[in-house]
Amino acid sequence: MKNYKLYYPIIVVVFLVLTYFVINMLFFQNKNIDEKVLGKWGGFLKTPSKQLVIYADITKDSSNNIELKISSPKQKQYNIPTDSLVIDDNKISFAIKKYKIHYKGKIDLDSSRIIGKWYQDNFSSKLDFYRPDEILRTNHPQHPFKPYSYNSDSVYFTNLEGIRLAGTITYPKSKNNKSKYTAILLINGLGKHDRDETMYGHKPFLVLADFLTKKGFAVLRVDDRGVAESQGNFSKATTKDFTNDMIAAYKFLKSKSFVDTNKIGLLGFNEGGLIASNIAAKEKNIRFLILLSTPGVTGKEILLTQTVKLQEKSGIPDKVIERDIKINKKILNVIESVKDSAKAYNKLRKLYSDFRETLPQEDLVKKKYSVQSFKNQLKFMLSPWFRYYLTYDPKITFEKLHSPVLIIFGDKDVQVNAEENEKAIKNALKKAGNKNTKSIIFPNLNHLLQKCQTGLPNEYSKINETISPKVLDSIYVWLNNID
Repeated sequence: MKNYKLYYPIIVVVFLVLTYFVINMLFFQNKNIDEKVLGKWGGFLKTPSKQLVIYADITKDSSNNIELKISSPKQKQYNIPTDSLVIDDNKISFAIKKYKIHYKGKIDLDSSRIIGKWYQDNFSSKLDFYRPDEILRTNHPQHPFKPYSYNSDSVYFTNLEGIRLAGTITYPKSKNNKSKYTAILLINGLGKHDRDETMYGHKPFLVLADFLTKKGFAVLRVDDRGVAESQGNFSKATTKDFTNDMIAAYKFLKSKSFVDTNKIGLLGFNEGGLIASNIAAKEKNIRFLILLSTPGVTGKEILLTQTVKLQEKSGIPDKVIERDIKINKKILNVIESVKDSAKAYNKLRKLYSDFRETLPQEDLVKKKYSVQSFKNQLKFMLSPWFRYYLTYDPKITFEKLHSPVLIIFGDKDVQVNAEENEKAIKNALKKAGNKNTKSIIFPNLNHLLQKCQTGLPNEYSKINETISPKVLDSIYVWLNNID
């Protein structure tokens, strides 16, 4: 921030009485603001040379006086007090004399936003403030903001183990309470995720829920066990446990008065597609399945193909890729065959130590081949979830499915190879005699189904698009044409 003066209007002494009245009026206004405006806000400020994240912290002291402090972490400026602050109904303005900063905005509590403009010297720029957990949405135009045009309720239910799970259900607004909607349960993919499946700054399930609800569907999305508001232990759970959680979610969805119980479908991303398939194999009344970037082969096959594709895209020499595949196969074989984790741990340490002795000196210093890096991965690789994922063959489940199935991949997916996995799923469904299937491999889309350049994971957070509109439209068209 530049060091500028702030110029105030000069008030003539003869108007002291009026000044006293105005000051007290402003003090009264600031004392009686809506409590919802208190707390931390943040937004992106585009300057001529860079983009800054600006935070505004609005607090109330013991005497009910309102204070606002500004921070700019990128510039290492924190808790800068304002020289003047006026909050009048839905309007806000503040000034910082030292840096010649002035801000004017409008408070929109319904959408949790402060919409305004930042002035500094001869420079001015739009600066909208959001709550901290929503700041990243400003870079992703598909992320919706409140108020929504539909109902959105926080919900809680328990699974058979007695674990309380939390989520959000969205459904269209209706003039009467008799409407019943086709419902869709969204099922998170691999890893720890909240109900929005937040990752890489994106919220794919928030975008999907918003899109589908606006099209007339009821949609339930749920925090993984042990994540956000859901109880339970994530680290000890396997795909089988997550399946049981989502069966509970499915039954909860069936209990809602506005849901057509004969028209409930499942949409799963990555591992969520496997979970959706497991549920459909057990619950015979599932109306349809939508599988996004879903594995069709074992976890072991996924990981080995992933090793090749990721390194090929990164320009790694074939000789190095072959070497890495060889050691990875040995590692996975130990995890698969040695059931005792302590024995497997010692065997893997010895295996990796021997492998490092074969590496040239220039590779030994690379982080990915370090002993510490390998040790950090061991706990995860010997976890119940990873052991289950490694050997689970989804083809056995796909061969039991008779509900309509939509399969979607991106052709630049380097994590779940489109060609290999689409073929496996289609062949398994064919064995089941399921003719009501459709498969689409979209060009130039990555694992998250974003339009991309290379498909590599390091692009995910840099892409503004959360999920390709072509994918969203294809889902909607298919849903409207299910036999």
